Amino acid sequence: MARPVDPQRRVEILQSAIKYFSKHGLGNVSMRTLAKSLNVTAPTLLYYFGSKENLIIEVLDAVEAEELAAVDDDSGDLASKMNRYWKERTTKSDLDRFRLQLEAVCLSAAHDALPAQVRSRICTHWINAIKRELEDMGVAKQEAESYATLLHAVQAGLLSDLLATGSRERVDRAQETLMKLITEVLPSSTDSRNYPASRTSRQRLPADHVS
Repeated sequence: MARPVDPQRRVEILQSAIKYFSKHGLGNVSMRTLAKSLNVTAPTLLYYFGSKENLIIEVLDAVEAEELAAVDDDSGDLASKMNRYWKERTTKSDLDRFRLQLEAVCLSAAHDALPAQVRSRICTHWINAIKRELEDMGVAKQEAESYATLLHAVQAGLLSDLLATGSRERVDRAQETLMKLITEVLPSSTDSRNYPASRTSRQRLPADHVS
Protein backbone atom coordinates (compact mmCIF):
# COMPACT_ATOMS: atom_id res chain seq x y z
CA MET A 1 0.00 0.00 0.00
CA ALA A 2 1.43 3.36 -1.04
CA ARG A 3 2.20 5.80 1.74
CA PRO A 4 0.05 8.98 1.79
CA VAL A 5 1.52 12.16 0.37
CA ASP A 6 2.72 14.62 3.01
CA PRO A 7 1.49 18.06 1.74
CA GLN A 8 3.88 20.00 3.95
CA ARG A 9 6.86 17.97 2.79
CA ARG A 10 5.81 18.50 -0.81
CA VAL A 11 5.70 22.28 -0.29
CA GLU A 12 9.12 22.23 1.34
CA ILE A 13 10.65 20.33 -1.58
CA LEU A 14 8.96 22.68 -4.07
CA GLN A 15 10.32 25.77 -2.31
CA SER A 16 13.81 24.24 -2.29
CA ALA A 17 13.45 23.48 -6.00
CA ILE A 18 12.48 27.11 -6.71
CA LYS A 19 15.66 28.28 -5.00
CA TYR A 20 17.77 25.68 -6.82
CA PHE A 21 16.47 26.43 -10.31
CA SER A 22 16.57 30.19 -9.68
CA LYS A 23 20.26 29.90 -8.85
CA HIS A 24 21.35 27.21 -11.32
CA GLY A 25 18.86 27.51 -14.17
CA LEU A 26 16.93 24.86 -16.06
CA GLY A 27 19.91 23.15 -17.68
CA ASN A 28 20.04 19.44 -18.37
CA VAL A 29 20.51 18.42 -14.75
CA SER A 30 19.76 14.78 -13.98
CA MET A 31 17.08 13.73 -11.54
CA ARG A 32 19.76 12.18 -9.35
CA THR A 33 21.84 15.39 -9.24
CA LEU A 34 18.74 17.47 -8.59
CA ALA A 35 17.62 15.19 -5.77
CA LYS A 36 21.06 15.34 -4.16
CA SER A 37 21.03 19.14 -4.33
CA LEU A 38 17.61 19.20 -2.66
CA ASN A 39 18.72 16.73 0.04
CA VAL A 40 16.19 14.10 -0.97
CA THR A 41 16.35 10.88 -2.93
CA ALA A 42 15.43 10.58 -6.60
CA PRO A 43 12.55 8.19 -5.74
CA THR A 44 11.22 10.84 -3.34
CA LEU A 45 11.14 13.44 -6.12
CA LEU A 46 9.38 11.00 -8.41
CA TYR A 47 6.91 10.12 -5.66
CA TYR A 48 5.90 13.75 -5.07
CA PHE A 49 6.15 15.19 -8.59
CA GLY A 50 6.16 12.30 -11.06
CA SER A 51 9.05 13.60 -13.19
CA LYS A 52 11.63 16.36 -13.41
CA GLU A 53 9.53 18.03 -16.10
CA ASN A 54 6.47 18.13 -13.83
CA LEU A 55 8.59 19.58 -11.04
CA ILE A 56 9.86 22.34 -13.34
CA ILE A 57 6.29 23.16 -14.39
CA GLU A 58 5.20 23.38 -10.75
CA VAL A 59 8.19 25.60 -9.96
CA LEU A 60 7.20 28.00 -12.76
CA ASP A 61 3.54 27.92 -11.66
CA ALA A 62 4.53 28.73 -8.07
CA VAL A 63 6.64 31.70 -9.17
CA GLU A 64 3.73 32.86 -11.33
CA ALA A 65 1.32 32.68 -8.37
CA GLU A 66 3.66 34.82 -6.27
CA GLU A 67 3.80 37.40 -9.06
CA LEU A 68 0.04 37.65 -9.37
CA ALA A 69 -0.26 38.41 -5.67
CA ALA A 70 1.31 41.78 -6.46
CA VAL A 71 -1.65 42.86 -8.60
CA ASP A 72 -4.60 40.74 -7.48
CA ASP A 73 -5.24 42.55 -4.20
CA ASP A 74 -7.37 45.69 -3.97
CA SER A 75 -4.75 48.06 -2.52
CA GLY A 76 -3.77 50.94 -4.76
CA ASP A 77 -4.16 51.77 -8.43
CA LEU A 78 -2.39 50.11 -11.34
CA ALA A 79 0.67 52.39 -11.22
CA SER A 80 1.22 51.76 -7.51
CA LYS A 81 0.78 48.01 -7.98
CA MET A 82 3.26 47.90 -10.84
CA ASN A 83 5.68 50.01 -8.83
CA ARG A 84 5.30 47.68 -5.85
CA TYR A 85 5.87 44.72 -8.16
CA TRP A 86 9.01 46.40 -9.51
CA LYS A 87 10.47 47.00 -6.05
CA GLU A 88 9.77 43.41 -5.03
CA ARG A 89 11.01 41.94 -8.30
CA THR A 90 14.32 43.80 -8.35
CA THR A 91 15.62 42.25 -5.15
CA LYS A 92 18.45 39.75 -5.75
CA SER A 93 16.31 36.66 -5.10
CA ASP A 94 13.44 37.85 -7.28
CA LEU A 95 15.77 38.86 -10.12
CA ASP A 96 17.01 35.28 -10.06
CA ARG A 97 13.40 34.12 -10.40
CA PHE A 98 12.86 36.46 -13.33
CA ARG A 99 15.98 35.01 -14.99
CA LEU A 100 14.47 31.57 -14.44
CA GLN A 101 11.25 32.62 -16.19
CA LEU A 102 13.20 34.29 -18.99
CA GLU A 103 15.16 31.10 -19.53
CA ALA A 104 11.93 29.08 -19.64
CA VAL A 105 10.40 31.44 -22.22
CA CYS A 106 13.46 31.12 -24.45
CA LEU A 107 13.70 27.34 -24.26
CA SER A 108 12.74 25.29 -27.27
CA ALA A 109 9.59 23.22 -26.85
CA ALA A 110 11.71 20.06 -26.89
CA HIS A 111 13.99 21.11 -24.05
CA ASP A 112 13.00 19.42 -20.80
CA ALA A 113 9.63 18.65 -22.42
CA LEU A 114 8.39 22.08 -21.35
CA PRO A 115 4.98 22.52 -23.01
CA ALA A 116 4.52 25.60 -25.16
CA GLN A 117 1.50 26.70 -23.13
CA VAL A 118 3.60 26.74 -19.96
CA ARG A 119 6.15 29.05 -21.57
CA SER A 120 3.38 31.21 -23.04
CA ARG A 121 1.62 31.53 -19.70
CA ILE A 122 4.69 33.16 -18.17
CA CYS A 123 3.85 36.20 -20.31
CA THR A 124 0.07 35.97 -20.58
CA HIS A 125 -0.69 35.63 -16.86
CA TRP A 126 0.87 39.06 -16.22
CA ILE A 127 -0.64 40.63 -19.34
CA ASN A 128 -4.11 39.40 -18.39
CA ALA A 129 -3.72 40.68 -14.83
CA ILE A 130 -2.87 44.19 -16.11
CA LYS A 131 -5.65 43.96 -18.68
CA ARG A 132 -8.23 43.26 -15.95
CA GLU A 133 -7.00 46.27 -13.99
CA LEU A 134 -7.31 48.49 -17.06
CA GLU A 135 -10.81 47.24 -17.85
CA ASP A 136 -11.79 48.04 -14.27
CA MET A 137 -10.51 51.55 -14.94
CA GLY A 138 -12.91 51.88 -17.86
CA VAL A 139 -10.45 51.22 -20.69
CA ALA A 140 -12.06 49.44 -23.66
CA LYS A 141 -11.30 45.72 -23.86
CA GLN A 142 -9.15 45.72 -27.01
CA GLU A 143 -7.30 48.87 -25.99
CA ALA A 144 -6.72 47.43 -22.52
CA GLU A 145 -5.11 44.36 -24.05
CA SER A 146 -2.79 46.53 -26.18
CA TYR A 147 -1.80 48.70 -23.20
CA ALA A 148 -1.27 45.60 -21.04
CA THR A 149 0.95 43.98 -23.66
CA LEU A 150 3.01 47.16 -24.00
CA LEU A 151 3.37 47.67 -20.23
CA HIS A 152 4.41 44.06 -19.72
CA ALA A 153 6.95 44.25 -22.55
CA VAL A 154 8.50 47.46 -21.21
CA GLN A 155 8.76 46.24 -17.64
CA ALA A 156 10.13 42.84 -18.70
CA GLY A 157 12.65 44.67 -20.88
CA LEU A 158 13.74 46.82 -17.95
CA LEU A 159 14.20 43.73 -15.78
CA SER A 160 16.28 42.12 -18.56
CA ASP A 161 18.35 45.31 -18.80
CA LEU A 162 18.98 45.28 -15.05
CA LEU A 163 20.00 41.62 -15.18
CA ALA A 164 22.39 42.22 -18.08
CA THR A 165 23.96 45.52 -17.04
CA GLY A 166 23.39 45.94 -13.32
CA SER A 167 22.72 49.65 -13.98
CA ARG A 168 20.15 50.00 -11.23
CA GLU A 169 20.06 53.80 -11.03
CA ARG A 170 19.49 54.21 -14.78
CA VAL A 171 16.91 51.41 -14.97
CA ASP A 172 15.08 52.65 -11.86
CA ARG A 173 14.78 56.08 -13.51
CA ALA A 174 13.29 54.44 -16.59
CA GLN A 175 10.80 52.60 -14.36
CA GLU A 176 9.81 55.91 -12.75
CA THR A 177 9.24 57.36 -16.22
CA LEU A 178 7.02 54.41 -17.08
CA MET A 179 4.94 55.02 -13.96
CA LYS A 180 4.56 58.70 -14.90
CA LEU A 181 3.36 57.71 -18.35
CA ILE A 182 0.78 55.36 -16.82
CA THR A 183 -0.64 58.11 -14.63
CA GLU A 184 -0.61 60.69 -17.44
CA VAL A 185 -2.02 58.56 -20.27
CA LEU A 186 -4.45 56.23 -18.52
CA PRO A 187 -7.58 57.25 -16.60
CA SER A 188 -7.27 57.47 -12.85
CA SER A 189 -8.35 54.26 -11.14
CA THR A 190 -9.58 56.36 -8.22
CA ASP A 191 -12.14 58.14 -10.41
CA SER A 192 -15.42 56.27 -9.96
CA ARG A 193 -16.65 57.53 -13.35
CA ASN A 194 -14.09 55.24 -14.98
CA TYR A 195 -15.47 52.12 -13.31
CA PRO A 196 -18.30 50.47 -15.24
CA ALA A 197 -18.67 47.92 -12.43
CA SER A 198 -17.12 47.44 -9.02
CA ARG A 199 -14.39 44.87 -8.48
CA THR A 200 -16.69 42.87 -6.27
CA SER A 201 -19.64 42.90 -8.67
CA ARG A 202 -17.90 41.75 -11.85
CA GLN A 203 -16.72 38.19 -12.35
CA ARG A 204 -12.94 38.00 -12.59
CA LEU A 205 -11.42 35.71 -15.19
CA PRO A 206 -8.70 33.18 -14.38
CA ALA A 207 -5.22 34.62 -14.75
CA ASP A 208 -4.38 32.44 -17.74
CA HIS A 209 -7.66 33.09 -19.58
CA VAL A 210 -7.22 34.75 -22.93
CA SER A 211 -10.34 36.47 -24.23
